[in-house]
Amino acid sequence: MISFIEAWSSLVEQIREHQLDDKKLCLIRDKVLRGDAKEVVLDSNDVLRIGGRISVPKKGELIRLILEEADYSRYSIHPEAAKIYHDLAKITGGLG
Repeated sequence: MISFIEAWSSLVEQIREHQLDDKKLCLIRDKVLRGDAKEVVLDSNDVLRIGGRISVPKKGELIRLILEEADYSRYSIHPEAAKIYHDLAKITGGLG
């Protein structure tokens, strides 16, 4: 017997909802649905991914939540996490 468990963050659901509110991402989504987009897909959860990565709308509160989850997560993240953290902190004007 093979078991499979998938962890699904509520943040991913929030990102998907905010993608639908972002005008630029909606235009990209429309291109995907027409089959006119390369490197961009809607995954099985209807989340827009560009180059295989989830596209996060530039919304300060959402970015802060992502940074907090990464900060407090028990799971390890990739080696460039510190750079990404600092880049996102610049976008939001810092977290402090």
